[in-house]
This record gives sequence, structure tokens and C-alpha cells, in this order.
Amino acid sequence: MAITVDLQALKICWHCHGRGRVRCSHCHGSGESGVGDNKRRCGICHGSGRKRCHTCHGTGRLKHFLMLIVKFETEKDHFIHEETDLPDEQIMKATGTCLFQESNVAVGWIQNFRVASVNDSSAKLVHEHRTKWPDRRVWSQAHQLDSVPVYEIRYKKNEKEGRYWIMGNNEQIWSEDYPAQCCCCLNFKDGGCCNNCACCNKCCTVM
Repeated sequence: MAITVDLQALKICWHCHGRGRVRCSHCHGSGESGVGDNKRRCGICHGSGRKRCHTCHGTGRLKHFLMLIVKFETEKDHFIHEETDLPDEQIMKATGTCLFQESNVAVGWIQNFRVASVNDSSAKLVHEHRTKWPDRRVWSQAHQLDSVPVYEIRYKKNEKEGRYWIMGNNEQIWSEDYPAQCCCCLNFKDGGCCNNCACCNKCCTVM
């Protein structure tokens, strides 16, 4: 939550009249509690008879706003543990299975997962989100761990080797240079063509 303030003014606290301290409600300002021979120093105000004003938190001033704008924003970070050469941005497009999920005002980090880097990254992200925005109030946090299946397939076609990946429960497919990407060949008698395909150097249109 980010707050933008305009036309602000500091005024004397109505509760303590600017002193920052008020009479102790436990000993009524005497600094002592109990009666007769059982009197002892007040444990709330420590014998002073006064305690900090809870309205202004001891400042003696209150900030009054003529205009207040509150913006609610969602900050996201993620960590991907992946042991193949599949780019991380491709993993983000795939769906997986939720292994852990927590929502609270302040969440804890994962500690006992079988992959150590997941535990370490979880602790790092939680700590960063606790300290990254000191001027904002956090209303809620969410922490989730998903498992996304990834299959790397290697192939050989026309003496050329390659590979592609199938990922996620939604079976997304990605390849750096997938085969048979040329189709609808249109050859012309005069030697012209619609396009020149880089992978096979033949006259064809590239889909």
C-alpha cells in the first residue's frame, strides 16, 4: 500500500495537549499502586505518574490531512529452479502442480524442501519483501511453490541434430530451431519465389 499525501499540517495532540505524556491510568498519577503498607512503585509508569500518549505516540503532534490518496499495489518476485537449457520465460507460460501455498499478513519461508536452492531462495524472497518497501504498509502476502514438468527431446533429422522441450500440464512446446518449419513451396518458372527459407535454402513461403 502506497500513500500519497497533499496539504498536510501538524497540530497539537488533543489528548496530551502537546506534552507527549499523559497521566498514568493505573496509578492515577501518583506513581504508586496498592494501599497502605502494600504500596509499591507503579509497574506501568515506573513511578513517574505519567506515560507516553498513545494517540500521538509521544510526539505531541498529530498530522492532519486535507487530501489522502491510497494506492494498492501488488509486488511480485519469483525464482525458477531449472536444470535444462530451457529459458526461464518459457517456464512462466506453462502450468504446474501446486506443492505449497500460504497467504497471511506475513508469510514464512520454505525450509524442508528436498532442493536446497528452493529453501534458500524462498528465505531470500521473504526477507526482501519484508524490508524492500519500508515506507509502505503490507496488507497481505502470498507464497507459492509450483512443480512444472519439463521434458527435453533430442532428435536427428536429415543428419541434423536438434532438441525441443515439452513443459507444463498444458503441454507447451518450445524449440530454438524446430524442424519442418517450411511449407507451401511455390516455385516459379522464371526463377522467382515468395521467400527464401534460411534452414533449407529453397523457394517457399515461411509459415
